[in-house]
Parts: sequence; C-alpha cells; structure tokens
Amino acid sequence: MTERPPPPFAVFDGLPPKDTRHERLHKSKPPSLVRCRRCAGGSIVTVRMGMTYNPKGVPVGGVKALVCAICLARGDHVLI
Repeated sequence: MTERPPPPFAVFDGLPPKDTRHERLHKSKPPSLVRCRRCAGGSIVTVRMGMTYNPKGVPVGGVKALVCAICLARGDHVLI
C-alpha cells in the first residue's frame, strides 16, 4: 500500500484579521449620525415609559427614551 502525501497547507503570516459586520457598518456611517451600539442601525424611536393619565384624559409624566427600532422589532430594548 502506498502512503498518501501530507495535506498541503499554507502559513499566512502578517495578514490583518477581517472586519466583522458590526465594524464595517460603523465605519461606513458618519460619526455624527445617531446609531445603535448593538446593531449599528440608524432607525431610532422615541418612547415614553411610566406615563399616567390625568382626569382630563391627557397622558402626563413618564420618562422619555430613545430606542433602536431594529432591535425593538427583534424584541430587545436597546437605549440610545
């Protein structure tokens, strides 16, 4: 029986690691754009939490927050 030659392999020395999708998205957008830190999306929704209704039926109080719309659609509440 003949022996098989060893599998060929190459050693790559000094190659930079590939950028992840998250890093590519952050690089492609201007730094002044408000974006999500988790998904790098630029869709932002303003939400009010803990509001109550006064006797006239007008919503009052609560805390105003900016939330990523893409993460919110996935079920995550990521505050901006």
